[in-house]
Amino acid sequence: TTVGELADTPLRELTDLSGLGRTSANTVRTAAEARATDSVLPTGDDSLPNQDPVFIDIETDGLHPSTAWLIGVLDGGPEDGHYMSFRERAVGDGSHLRAFLTWLTGAATGRPVVAWNGYRFDFPVITDQLRQHHPELVERWTDRYQFDALWWATTKNGGNAALPGRTNKLEHVAEALGWEPSTNGIDGATVAALYTAYRSQVAGATGAGTTAEPDWDRLERYCEDDVRALATIYEHLETAARQDSETKTPTGENSSQGSLADFS
Repeated sequence: TTVGELADTPLRELTDLSGLGRTSANTVRTAAEARATDSVLPTGDDSLPNQDPVFIDIETDGLHPSTAWLIGVLDGGPEDGHYMSFRERAVGDGSHLRAFLTWLTGAATGRPVVAWNGYRFDFPVITDQLRQHHPELVERWTDRYQFDALWWATTKNGGNAALPGRTNKLEHVAEALGWEPSTNGIDGATVAALYTAYRSQVAGATGAGTTAEPDWDRLERYCEDDVRALATIYEHLETAARQDSETKTPTGENSSQGSLADFS
Protein backbone atom coordinates (compact mmCIF):
# COMPACT_ATOMS: atom_id res chain seq x y z
CA THR A 1 0.00 0.00 0.00
CA THR A 2 3.03 2.32 0.00
CA VAL A 3 5.86 3.05 -2.40
CA GLY A 4 8.32 1.70 0.13
CA GLU A 5 6.47 -1.60 0.43
CA LEU A 6 6.38 -1.92 -3.35
CA ALA A 7 10.12 -1.33 -3.52
CA ASP A 8 10.68 -4.11 -0.96
CA THR A 9 8.36 -6.62 -2.64
CA PRO A 10 10.25 -9.60 -4.12
CA LEU A 11 10.28 -9.62 -7.91
CA ARG A 12 8.77 -13.10 -7.97
CA GLU A 13 5.78 -11.86 -6.01
CA LEU A 14 5.24 -8.95 -8.39
CA THR A 15 5.42 -11.20 -11.44
CA ASP A 16 2.62 -13.33 -10.00
CA LEU A 17 0.26 -10.39 -10.42
CA SER A 18 -2.02 -10.79 -13.43
CA GLY A 19 -0.70 -9.10 -16.56
CA LEU A 20 2.64 -8.05 -15.07
CA GLY A 21 5.65 -9.72 -16.67
CA ARG A 22 9.14 -9.86 -15.24
CA THR A 23 10.43 -6.86 -17.19
CA SER A 24 7.47 -4.69 -16.21
CA ALA A 25 7.66 -5.84 -12.61
CA ASN A 26 11.35 -4.96 -12.44
CA THR A 27 10.64 -1.53 -13.94
CA VAL A 28 7.88 -0.87 -11.42
CA ARG A 29 9.97 -1.98 -8.46
CA THR A 30 12.99 0.10 -9.53
CA ALA A 31 10.79 3.17 -10.00
CA ALA A 32 9.32 2.60 -6.54
CA GLU A 33 12.78 2.28 -5.03
CA ALA A 34 13.86 5.57 -6.65
CA ARG A 35 10.79 7.28 -5.17
CA ALA A 36 11.18 5.68 -1.75
CA THR A 37 14.87 6.55 -1.42
CA ASP A 38 14.82 9.94 -3.22
CA SER A 39 17.59 8.80 -5.50
CA VAL A 40 18.41 8.22 -9.15
CA LEU A 41 18.89 4.53 -9.95
CA PRO A 42 20.61 3.19 -13.07
CA THR A 43 18.47 1.16 -15.45
CA GLY A 44 20.61 1.12 -18.60
CA ASP A 45 24.18 0.99 -19.84
CA ASP A 46 24.40 4.15 -21.92
CA SER A 47 26.84 6.89 -20.97
CA LEU A 48 26.74 10.62 -20.38
CA PRO A 49 29.00 13.06 -22.23
CA ASN A 50 32.59 13.04 -21.04
CA GLN A 51 33.07 16.81 -21.19
CA ASP A 52 31.88 19.40 -18.70
CA PRO A 53 28.34 20.38 -19.75
CA VAL A 54 26.79 23.77 -20.31
CA PHE A 55 23.31 23.80 -18.76
CA ILE A 56 20.62 25.91 -20.43
CA ASP A 57 16.96 26.78 -19.97
CA ILE A 58 14.86 29.19 -22.00
CA GLU A 59 11.94 31.44 -21.17
CA THR A 60 9.32 32.01 -23.86
CA ASP A 61 5.84 33.41 -24.33
CA GLY A 62 4.13 30.03 -23.88
CA LEU A 63 4.12 26.36 -24.82
CA HIS A 64 3.86 27.25 -28.51
CA PRO A 65 6.40 30.04 -28.46
CA SER A 66 6.89 32.84 -30.92
CA THR A 67 9.95 34.07 -29.05
CA ALA A 68 12.65 32.91 -26.65
CA TRP A 69 13.33 36.17 -24.86
CA LEU A 70 15.69 34.70 -22.28
CA ILE A 71 18.36 32.02 -22.40
CA GLY A 72 19.70 31.14 -18.97
CA VAL A 73 23.11 29.44 -18.86
CA LEU A 74 24.90 27.73 -15.99
CA ASP A 75 28.63 27.15 -16.36
CA GLY A 76 29.55 24.75 -13.58
CA GLY A 77 27.87 22.88 -10.76
CA PRO A 78 24.48 23.47 -9.14
CA GLU A 79 25.82 25.40 -6.15
CA ASP A 80 28.93 27.24 -7.30
CA GLY A 81 28.43 27.39 -11.08
CA HIS A 82 28.44 30.77 -12.83
CA TYR A 83 25.02 31.84 -14.10
CA MET A 84 24.64 34.02 -17.18
CA SER A 85 21.43 35.53 -18.48
CA PHE A 86 21.09 36.30 -22.20
CA ARG A 87 17.94 38.43 -22.32
CA GLU A 88 16.49 40.54 -25.09
CA ARG A 89 16.74 44.26 -24.34
CA ALA A 90 13.88 45.29 -26.61
CA VAL A 91 10.86 43.30 -27.77
CA GLY A 92 11.68 41.53 -31.02
CA ASP A 93 15.40 42.24 -30.75
CA GLY A 94 17.37 39.06 -31.35
CA SER A 95 20.77 40.40 -30.33
CA HIS A 96 20.75 38.20 -27.20
CA LEU A 97 20.71 35.14 -29.45
CA ARG A 98 23.90 36.29 -31.15
CA ALA A 99 25.48 37.02 -27.77
CA PHE A 100 24.60 33.51 -26.58
CA LEU A 101 26.09 31.87 -29.68
CA THR A 102 29.20 34.04 -29.44
CA TRP A 103 29.81 32.85 -25.88
CA LEU A 104 28.90 29.25 -26.65
CA THR A 105 31.25 28.96 -29.62
CA GLY A 106 33.99 30.94 -27.90
CA ALA A 107 34.49 30.44 -24.18
CA ALA A 108 32.44 27.21 -24.13
CA THR A 109 33.54 25.70 -27.42
CA GLY A 110 33.42 21.90 -27.66
CA ARG A 111 31.26 21.38 -24.58
CA PRO A 112 27.86 19.64 -24.69
CA VAL A 113 24.76 21.81 -24.29
CA VAL A 114 22.40 20.13 -21.80
CA ALA A 115 18.69 20.85 -21.33
CA TRP A 116 15.70 19.10 -19.75
CA ASN A 117 13.20 18.08 -22.43
CA GLY A 118 15.52 19.89 -24.82
CA TYR A 119 14.73 17.83 -27.91
CA ARG A 120 11.05 18.70 -27.68
CA PHE A 121 11.39 22.33 -26.62
CA ASP A 122 14.58 24.29 -25.90
CA PHE A 123 16.73 23.14 -28.82
CA PRO A 124 14.17 23.49 -31.66
CA VAL A 125 12.87 26.78 -30.24
CA ILE A 126 16.37 28.26 -30.29
CA THR A 127 16.81 26.94 -33.84
CA ASP A 128 13.57 28.63 -34.95
CA GLN A 129 14.60 31.89 -33.28
CA LEU A 130 17.97 31.85 -35.02
CA ARG A 131 16.29 31.24 -38.36
CA GLN A 132 14.20 34.36 -37.79
CA HIS A 133 16.89 36.66 -36.47
CA HIS A 134 20.29 35.26 -37.44
CA PRO A 135 19.99 32.59 -40.15
CA GLU A 136 23.73 32.67 -40.69
CA LEU A 137 24.18 31.23 -37.17
CA VAL A 138 21.78 28.29 -37.48
CA GLU A 139 24.39 25.79 -38.62
CA ARG A 140 26.75 26.75 -35.82
CA TRP A 141 23.95 25.93 -33.38
CA THR A 142 22.59 22.74 -34.96
CA ASP A 143 26.09 21.32 -35.35
CA ARG A 144 26.67 21.71 -31.63
CA TYR A 145 26.43 18.64 -29.39
CA GLN A 146 22.98 18.96 -27.77
CA PHE A 147 22.02 16.57 -24.98
CA ASP A 148 18.55 16.09 -23.50
CA ALA A 149 19.03 14.73 -19.97
CA LEU A 150 15.34 13.80 -19.58
CA TRP A 151 15.31 11.84 -22.85
CA TRP A 152 18.54 10.06 -21.92
CA ALA A 153 17.17 9.05 -18.53
CA THR A 154 13.69 7.94 -19.59
CA THR A 155 13.74 7.07 -23.29
CA LYS A 156 17.11 6.39 -24.93
CA ASN A 157 17.59 2.64 -25.40
CA GLY A 158 14.60 2.04 -23.16
CA GLY A 159 15.78 4.47 -20.50
CA ASN A 160 18.95 4.74 -18.45
CA ALA A 161 17.76 5.91 -15.04
CA ALA A 162 14.76 5.73 -12.73
CA LEU A 163 13.91 9.20 -11.41
CA PRO A 164 12.52 9.96 -7.93
CA GLY A 165 10.04 12.75 -8.67
CA ARG A 166 6.29 12.34 -8.44
CA THR A 167 6.41 13.35 -12.12
CA ASN A 168 9.37 13.79 -14.45
CA LYS A 169 9.03 17.56 -14.45
CA LEU A 170 12.33 19.28 -13.76
CA GLU A 171 11.23 20.81 -10.46
CA HIS A 172 9.69 17.59 -9.11
CA VAL A 173 12.78 15.50 -9.83
CA ALA A 174 15.21 18.12 -8.51
CA GLU A 175 13.21 18.71 -5.32
CA ALA A 176 13.20 14.97 -4.60
CA LEU A 177 16.99 15.14 -4.82
CA GLY A 178 17.22 17.93 -2.27
CA TRP A 179 17.25 21.02 -4.51
CA GLU A 180 15.42 24.06 -3.17
CA PRO A 181 14.37 27.03 -5.35
CA SER A 182 15.32 30.57 -4.42
CA THR A 183 12.18 32.03 -5.99
CA ASN A 184 8.69 31.17 -4.77
CA GLY A 185 5.18 31.82 -6.03
CA ILE A 186 6.20 31.74 -9.67
CA ASP A 187 6.33 29.11 -12.40
CA GLY A 188 6.91 28.90 -16.14
CA ALA A 189 3.33 29.74 -17.04
CA THR A 190 3.43 32.84 -14.81
CA VAL A 191 6.70 33.99 -16.33
CA ALA A 192 5.30 33.58 -19.84
CA ALA A 193 2.12 35.48 -18.91
CA LEU A 194 4.11 38.37 -17.40
CA TYR A 195 6.27 38.66 -20.48
CA THR A 196 3.30 38.43 -22.85
CA ALA A 197 1.48 41.19 -20.93
CA TYR A 198 4.57 43.39 -21.12
CA ARG A 199 4.94 42.76 -24.86
CA SER A 200 1.28 43.69 -25.40
CA GLN A 201 1.85 46.94 -23.50
CA VAL A 202 4.85 47.74 -25.68
CA ALA A 203 2.87 47.05 -28.85
CA GLY A 204 0.07 49.36 -27.72
CA ALA A 205 2.22 52.10 -26.22
CA THR A 206 1.78 55.56 -27.71
CA GLY A 207 4.70 57.23 -26.02
CA ALA A 208 7.81 56.72 -23.95
CA GLY A 209 7.33 55.67 -20.34
CA THR A 210 3.84 54.27 -20.83
CA THR A 211 4.75 50.62 -20.18
CA ALA A 212 5.31 48.98 -16.79
CA GLU A 213 8.20 46.55 -17.01
CA PRO A 214 8.08 43.29 -15.06
CA ASP A 215 10.62 42.52 -12.38
CA TRP A 216 13.29 41.26 -14.77
CA ASP A 217 15.64 40.31 -11.93
CA ARG A 218 13.04 37.99 -10.42
CA LEU A 219 12.28 36.39 -13.79
CA GLU A 220 15.97 35.85 -14.41
CA ARG A 221 16.36 34.32 -10.94
CA TYR A 222 13.54 31.91 -11.77
CA CYS A 223 15.42 30.80 -14.88
CA GLU A 224 18.58 30.49 -12.80
CA ASP A 225 16.68 28.20 -10.44
CA ASP A 226 15.81 25.96 -13.37
CA VAL A 227 19.36 25.57 -14.65
CA ARG A 228 20.65 24.92 -11.14
CA ALA A 229 17.91 22.31 -10.70
CA LEU A 230 19.04 20.74 -13.98
CA ALA A 231 22.66 20.67 -12.82
CA THR A 232 21.54 19.00 -9.58
CA ILE A 233 19.79 16.23 -11.50
CA TYR A 234 22.73 15.85 -13.87
CA GLU A 235 25.13 15.28 -10.96
CA HIS A 236 22.90 12.44 -9.73
CA LEU A 237 22.68 11.00 -13.25
CA GLU A 238 26.47 10.97 -13.40
CA THR A 239 26.63 9.11 -10.12
CA ALA A 240 24.10 6.55 -11.34
CA ALA A 241 25.64 6.02 -14.76
CA ARG A 242 27.37 2.65 -14.83
CA GLN A 243 29.42 2.85 -17.99
CA ASP A 244 33.15 3.39 -17.83
CA SER A 245 34.31 6.86 -18.86
CA GLU A 246 36.51 5.49 -21.65
CA THR A 247 33.42 4.28 -23.50
CA LYS A 248 31.34 7.42 -23.05
CA THR A 249 30.03 9.27 -26.08
CA PRO A 250 32.65 11.78 -27.28
CA THR A 251 31.68 15.40 -27.52
CA GLY A 252 32.14 17.41 -30.68
CA GLU A 253 30.17 15.13 -32.97
CA ASN A 254 26.71 16.05 -34.24
CA SER A 255 25.02 13.96 -31.56
CA SER A 256 21.99 16.24 -31.60
CA GLN A 257 20.88 15.02 -35.01
CA GLY A 258 21.52 11.38 -34.23
CA SER A 259 19.63 11.60 -30.96
CA LEU A 260 16.74 13.42 -32.58
CA ALA A 261 16.46 10.69 -35.18
CA ASP A 262 16.42 8.07 -32.45
CA PHE A 263 13.84 10.10 -30.51
CA SER A 264 11.42 10.35 -33.41
